[in-house]
Amino acid sequence: MPRPPLEVGTWGSLAVWEVSPGVWNACARFRDVDGVTRRVQARGPSKGKARATLMARMSKRHAPTASTIKGTTRVRDVTEVYLREVAERGRAPRTLQRYRETVENHLLKARGGVGDLRLSECTTGRLEVFLQGIKADHGAASAKLARTVLKGVLDVAKRHDAITRNPLEGTSPIAVTRKEVRVLSPGEVQTLRRRLAAWQDAPMPDGRHARPDDMLDVVDVMLATGARIGEVLALRWEDVDLDAGRVSITGTVVSLKGRGIVRQDHPKSQGSAKAFPVGTPLVASLRARWERMASLGLVGAMVFPSATGTLRDPSAFRAQWRKAAGAIGFEWVTPHTFRKTVADRIDKEAGLSSASKYLGHSTEAVTAAHYVERVRAAEDMTAALAVFWEPGPVEAA
Repeated sequence: MPRPPLEVGTWGSLAVWEVSPGVWNACARFRDVDGVTRRVQARGPSKGKARATLMARMSKRHAPTASTIKGTTRVRDVTEVYLREVAERGRAPRTLQRYRETVENHLLKARGGVGDLRLSECTTGRLEVFLQGIKADHGAASAKLARTVLKGVLDVAKRHDAITRNPLEGTSPIAVTRKEVRVLSPGEVQTLRRRLAAWQDAPMPDGRHARPDDMLDVVDVMLATGARIGEVLALRWEDVDLDAGRVSITGTVVSLKGRGIVRQDHPKSQGSAKAFPVGTPLVASLRARWERMASLGLVGAMVFPSATGTLRDPSAFRAQWRKAAGAIGFEWVTPHTFRKTVADRIDKEAGLSSASKYLGHSTEAVTAAHYVERVRAAEDMTAALAVFWEPGPVEAA
């Protein structure tokens, strides 16, 4: 009876022998991805090293591709195929980085991860325990992102017939608690702007470190456009038309592992790329900023550069903002609060549809859920309840 063929990506028994003193040879039959079985050899100074070199060579040789993913493939191997596909689909570098970090920090974690499970071992129950563990240790948001990434990984396996169904589909939905939307009222905006102007112009108590002198200008751009802080810090002078009174949002500043702070040539979402007409006060302050920077020989590409003239890190700005907000009595306000405030104001003046379009949201539901302050209005029952305040019969003395 003929010997059954090796499965693609596997090898047969290993033979190791000494060729000459201090030289060992290791050999095995390996079935390549094209279905052809070939002899693979390796040498080393000892029996163990020759064997280890051969194993490493064959392991690298059978790195998973679309044609080699099967039920016995480990999850960790499929993650690389998945991340390659995500990159090929043109996802933003920051998104790809978040997915890769989720793979490394959760899916492939040494203890509690699922990287060493074979695809055939990925049962709904095991994945439920895995996700609930992330939720308990790191919070619902991390668990939800891990679920998204793991679903993508297992979808790759399903597309290549390694599994017949995605076992993640039976796991519990992960709900992230939404914080109540809080925005600034027009009066609070005016007070904040006044206090912020006074704070950034006042000398530091120790006289050694100057405060950032552009905090108010950054806030004003956010209030005029509803843009995110990374998008405002990505603003270049070529994006600003002072004569036309227009500011164009064309990119965002992100931090990428291995590359540092970079300007991404598109905003966070496709709908956010647009030219915003802005009012006279902002035009005046931006013109003054240009003239001030020009007089100091500091005009470069960026409208709001770092202290050294480079791209400004959004995280660094947030740290500066926390100090300023605490000093002026608006501790609860974050840079994103201004985007919500813009959405809420437009919603009240022109409706939810206009607010959603202005911010570039994909649907009005996103705007309603996360960006506008909602107080449910009760039906007017004043007439029915007025009886409580009617004089009624006069009681006998």
